[in-house]
Amino acid sequence: MPRAPRRLEIQEAQDWLIFWQAAVALQYGRICVGEPRSPEPSTASQVDTCLFAIALRNFLRAAELMQAVADERHARPLGDALRRFYESAPDVKDIRDVLEHFDAYAQGRGKLQVETMPFSLLHESTGGGFRLHVIGLDRPAGEVASLDIHSAAQAVMSLCKEIVSVLN
Repeated sequence: MPRAPRRLEIQEAQDWLIFWQAAVALQYGRICVGEPRSPEPSTASQVDTCLFAIALRNFLRAAELMQAVADERHARPLGDALRRFYESAPDVKDIRDVLEHFDAYAQGRGKLQVETMPFSLLHESTGGGFRLHVIGLDRPAGEVASLDIHSAAQAVMSLCKEIVSVLN
C-alpha cells in the first residue's frame, strides 16, 4: 500500500536548497581552480563539469520543492524566479537527464535522442571557463544542448538572492 505523502515545511525544502547550492559551489570551485586552462579539458575537469550539471539540476529541484510547499504569497514570486533561471539556462534539465541516464543514451534508447544518431558529450574549455555540450538530441537542425558553467554558477547566486528576498 502506498504511503500518504507527508507535509513538508518550507524550512526543510530550504535545507535541501542550501545543501545543493553548496554542491554546485564546490563543483564550480573544482572546475575553476583545478588546473591551468588548456585547449583540451582534462578528465578531472570533464568529470567535475558533469557533476556540476547534476548538482545544478538538484539545486533547481530543491528550489521547485520550495515553491511547491510555499504559501500562496511566496509561491508565485518563487515560480517567477525559477522561470528567469530556466530562461538563462534552458538546457539544464536535458543535460542532467542525459548524464543520469547515460546508459540508455549509449545504447541509442535515450528519451531525447535522435533515433539514428549516437549522442556524445563535448567539453569545451574557453578563456572564461567551461561549456558542456550534448550532441545527438532531438532538436532543430544544428542546435546543441549547452551549459555554460560560469553563467550557470552566476545564475545560481542570483536565484539564491531572489529566494532570500522573497522569503524575507
